[in-house]
Amino acid sequence: MRGKGKVICLLLSVICSCCLLFISINSVHAENPEQAKYDSSTIKSSDLNKEDWEKQKDNYQYVKEGEKKKKIEKEDTLDKKKKDVSNWNFDMDTNVARTVLISLVIGVLILVIVLLLRKSNWIFNKKVNDKNFLIARLEENLPESDIDPHLSKAINEKDFRLAFRLYYLLLIQQLALQKHVAWRKEKTNGEYLIECSTKNYYESFAKLTLAFDQVWYGEYTLNKISFDDYQNEFKSILQQINQPS
Repeated sequence: MRGKGKVICLLLSVICSCCLLFISINSVHAENPEQAKYDSSTIKSSDLNKEDWEKQKDNYQYVKEGEKKKKIEKEDTLDKKKKDVSNWNFDMDTNVARTVLISLVIGVLILVIVLLLRKSNWIFNKKVNDKNFLIARLEENLPESDIDPHLSKAINEKDFRLAFRLYYLLLIQQLALQKHVAWRKEKTNGEYLIECSTKNYYESFAKLTLAFDQVWYGEYTLNKISFDDYQNEFKSILQQINQPS
């Protein structure tokens, strides 16, 4: 029933619309008799024959309204596509530029971090740890350790602080090998000094021991001139230790 009611309402709407249209036309004709007369008049064919028409039509350009509208719509569509492509290219260029900029910023940050790490205490501490590891390895079995290659390398690299430390290890090693001291890993430098208190090189040994504490534990920086002076002291005392008694 509801479906039929809708159909009836639709039909009534169409009928009413037609009636209104008919009434409007009649009222226009009633108000304008000339218009009604023209609408009811019979159109007579023109005296212009086909041959004259063919001659005259070349002087005029006729564009059908539908074709003109389609042409305008086509032009509007093309303009819209061009705008869309331009906007898409602009968005794409903007995204590419943003990506490149972000990549450059990240690259610069990484470079700065790497440079800072190279000069930071972290790198320095790594080198210190490597040195400490070398010393600990040599001290593990000092009488049998080969110190000379490491000493030569430190001197060539101008790492005078490490070279001083290795010289002092070499001194203790030679004292142990020549039976001037009884070597034990746990013994202190002071204990070695006491064992050598009656030796003629004692003063030199004491001087180098004091300097060793300042250079290694006090992290005293050695220049080449100071190191050369200490190196002469080490060579002198090593020569005395290795002399036949």
